[in-house]
Amino acid sequence: MSAGKESFRNPMNFLAVFLGSLILLTTIGCKKSDAPVDPVVSPPTPVVGAETSSTEPPGSLELPDGAIPKATSDQSTGGRSPASSQDEGIQMPSSAAPVTDGAKQGDPPVLFADWDSIHKAATTNGKITVVDFWSLACEPCLKEFPGLVHLHETLGAKVQCMAVDMDYDGRKTRPPQHYESDVKAFLASVHASGFPTYISSTPSEDVYEATKLISIPAVMIFDASGQVAKVFVDAGDSVGFTYEKDVMPFVTKLVESN
Repeated sequence: MSAGKESFRNPMNFLAVFLGSLILLTTIGCKKSDAPVDPVVSPPTPVVGAETSSTEPPGSLELPDGAIPKATSDQSTGGRSPASSQDEGIQMPSSAAPVTDGAKQGDPPVLFADWDSIHKAATTNGKITVVDFWSLACEPCLKEFPGLVHLHETLGAKVQCMAVDMDYDGRKTRPPQHYESDVKAFLASVHASGFPTYISSTPSEDVYEATKLISIPAVMIFDASGQVAKVFVDAGDSVGFTYEKDVMPFVTKLVESN
């Protein structure tokens, strides 16, 4: 028998061969492969409704529908909710009352004439005549005008009162007739009646030059013969004159002296 067969008959030799073969097989099964192995990575779970556009900047915030409440303000009111007129505080009237309402009480006589015609009427009537020069734009004139009304009511039997409105300044766009309704309204408001009021058709600057008046209010008093007896103007020695303390006393004395 050969040496190899002899070795298997010995139990110790057989055990050594078996263990050596087992170790060899274990080493071969545990050896790593030289080829790289990619790790298995699960794909990310897609987000429902996420923006997939390539133009979306990284890190942008997407708000879900309904996150921002819709605006309730009315754009036509500048961002404010419509409010009632009481909530607004100040209420503007729908239309202003016309200045001519005073004329409803009855229109006082209003005439149109140039200064020469007015001057003639004042100097040829045979009576003491008081002529008041005034304007709708002259507050002191309007304040003193009731004094002329009182003078007429007191001395009207002996004194001729007249008023000359000086609003017309020569503009074609505002002829003398332009002022008629407002003049009548004012006269009605102070209960002026029974004496003529003229709206001068001669421009105011020309009337100033013809009468030598430097301002209004002014009151020119003619005696019965048509001569100038006194001129009151808001300047010089008669500055601040009034009907009560100046015009009325002077006219009363002039009447008494005739």
